Amino acid sequence: MSSFLGKTGTNVRSVLDYAKGIECVLLIDEFDAIAKRRDDAVEVGELKRLVTVLLQEIDNWPATGLLLVATNHKELLDPAVWRRFELIVEFPMPDEHGANKVIERLLDASLSDPIYLDMITRLLKGLSYSEIERELIRARRNAIVHGVGMKDSMKGLILDHAKTLSKSDRFHLAEELVASGFSQRQAHDWTGVSRDTIRKHASEQKA
Repeated sequence: MSSFLGKTGTNVRSVLDYAKGIECVLLIDEFDAIAKRRDDAVEVGELKRLVTVLLQEIDNWPATGLLLVATNHKELLDPAVWRRFELIVEFPMPDEHGANKVIERLLDASLSDPIYLDMITRLLKGLSYSEIERELIRARRNAIVHGVGMKDSMKGLILDHAKTLSKSDRFHLAEELVASGFSQRQAHDWTGVSRDTIRKHASEQKA
């Protein structure tokens, strides 16, 4: 990026011209940073000119190379960008089965029991694959740094997640865990919901 008029576009064109001149695969990550919608009122004219440069360069991309771009914010991209690519691949958020598989692959052996795998999957529901991986790595790091077992470290991490939920959501989560076969004590340890609350509701359900 340059403060001089037109210089940013020249810089980007130089990079793309180099890639077009050799046989290569060029990946542009965070594409939304340079291909934003030109009708965005808050963007300066320089960035709008940059999008025009990008479109021209993509139009002339040679068959000897492959251009890939990635973004987490497709709504920010200029509509004209989409027409320049032959294939668009979307990576949706993981469903419960997908999350379960990646957690199983990354979990420490001490948590490989299906009962813990199911519990952790439920508590990390809604996170992306990279966020799930980051959380499990964080638990492993904490276990090493504090000299505790992976199970205890994971329990602390999950409890932190549970605390961000509303009171009713935490209660429903504890309820789901008990219904899935977890003890009331386990449900309390992993969600922070008191055993008295869990026990009282269980008694009401039986009545």
